[in-house]
Amino acid sequence: MDIKINNLTWTIREVETRSTELIVNGSQCFGVCKHYTQEILIDETLKPDAKLQVLKHELTHAFIRCCLLDYQEHYTDEDMCEFV
Repeated sequence: MDIKINNLTWTIREVETRSTELIVNGSQCFGVCKHYTQEILIDETLKPDAKLQVLKHELTHAFIRCCLLDYQEHYTDEDMCEFV
């Protein structure tokens, strides 16, 4: 599935639990937001409610990256208010 955020097309796809794509800094994750390739990856074995929660989390990462003007690692309260 694809979604457009601020004129960027993001691909959302489910991947196998043991996929190396779900490993971040040596830890296995339920979902990953890949900013440079505009991909959101979700563990395919999650139950529907958990999948939705993880998707919302990863979409938030994507929205922050696409909607804040600069791609800084830390955001002020004012930055977050502008985002919301």
